[in-house]
Formats: sequence, C-alpha cells, structure tokens
Amino acid sequence: MSPEEDEIRSFMHSLSHDMKNILHNIQGYADLLEGEPDPEFIEGIIRLVKKAKQLLSDYVTLADKGDFSKKLSKTTESR
Repeated sequence: MSPEEDEIRSFMHSLSHDMKNILHNIQGYADLLEGEPDPEFIEGIIRLVKKAKQLLSDYVTLADKGDFSKKLSKTTESR
C-alpha cells in the first residue's frame, strides 16, 4: 500500500469511528424516546446531529487540503 493510500485509509477509519459513535448516541436517545417522550432526548438528538454535520464539514475541509495526517490527529483529539 502506498503512503497516500495508507493516509486515506487511516482518514476514512477515523471518520467512520467518529460517525459511528455519534450515530450510536443518537440511537440511544431514539430508544429512550420510545419509552418516555422527553424534550431533553430530542435536544440530545439535535445536538448530536449538529455535531455530526460539523464533523463531516471538518473532514471535507481536511480532504480538500489533502493534508490528512497532520491535521487529522488535531481534529479527532478535540472530540
């Protein structure tokens, strides 16, 4: 595997990991809503969707710059 391919692979694994965590939390709030409607659960879902949108935006910015490795660690460390 070339260094570029390895860098992209690492980038995609990091993105996948971060998104799975957010989606897992959204699912948890949705499950709670099934049993007990609570505005806090809806607020949690909204907050996590905003977080996911920002995360994707951050990753697109990194991809556009083509500098995954140096900035990737800074992006994932802030979460």
